[in-house]
Amino acid sequence: MISRGRPAVTRLVRRIKKHFAAAHLLLPFAAVCLASETTFLLNRTFPSFPLLTLIFFSTLFVYNHHRLFSLLPPARKALLLFTLENTREIMTAAYITLFSGISALTALFFLQAGILPALLPAGIICVAYSIPFFPAGTHAAALRELPLIKIFIVSSVWGYATVILPVINSGIAVPYGDVVMVLCRRMLFVFAICIPFDIRDCAADSKKGMKTIPLLVGEKRARILAVSALALFFLLGMLQYGWYEKNLYRLMFATSISAALTVFLIMNVPVRRSRYYLFLVDGTMILQFMLVLLFSFL
Repeated sequence: MISRGRPAVTRLVRRIKKHFAAAHLLLPFAAVCLASETTFLLNRTFPSFPLLTLIFFSTLFVYNHHRLFSLLPPARKALLLFTLENTREIMTAAYITLFSGISALTALFFLQAGILPALLPAGIICVAYSIPFFPAGTHAAALRELPLIKIFIVSSVWGYATVILPVINSGIAVPYGDVVMVLCRRMLFVFAICIPFDIRDCAADSKKGMKTIPLLVGEKRARILAVSALALFFLLGMLQYGWYEKNLYRLMFATSISAALTVFLIMNVPVRRSRYYLFLVDGTMILQFMLVLLFSFL
């Protein structure tokens, strides 16, 4: 009995490791890096461990929650029913979603009570992102399926979670203009790196009837739009760190290098090779944080 159980456990662990390695561990780590970058840029501190834990597992929960709904048959998504089809993938996603959700809720108990109301807007949007709530013709649609809205939701939620929440949780008075500047730059950066993924998903989105930027303006113009967002990201960084805060010019160089490398990836890496985009484009968020730290201590 025991010998039979061990292989089953081993196979489950291997599936979980494969699921993590394939797509869903890099993004939570990137979210933690961006949140840490925010407080470091604004007041040379780092977020509390409970907040970073919350951000990590909340990100893991949201993306696996979305993965879980993508595996369910379309006709039964609204009923949240499992089927025998893709059972292994569904159960693996369900286990990780449950674990990450419990871990995120546990982290809440170690945070200041004042931050709890601030979590509600992002939480509601994340739940509505995958669950079909909104009427769309003859069927209900999730928030991500509404025309042109997906990329703006993603960039806004990432900006809110990695800029606004760390500032609120820090309890340190930070100039309003600095927070707005960092928030705008963060949203522009995330917006830019989301476009390649929309380009990659053009075929699937077209079959679903979704209207994304690449489907409306074409792949070439979509890339130009991504580069334009990064150019504005660079200009805002130059304005903040190279003009108003001249003693922080090293941070301007760090974010500029990050933007330049991201432009290179967007314009030169084939977007339909998803493995490259997972570890390179998403990895630019981690790289940006590392560059900020490196240039700050030079």
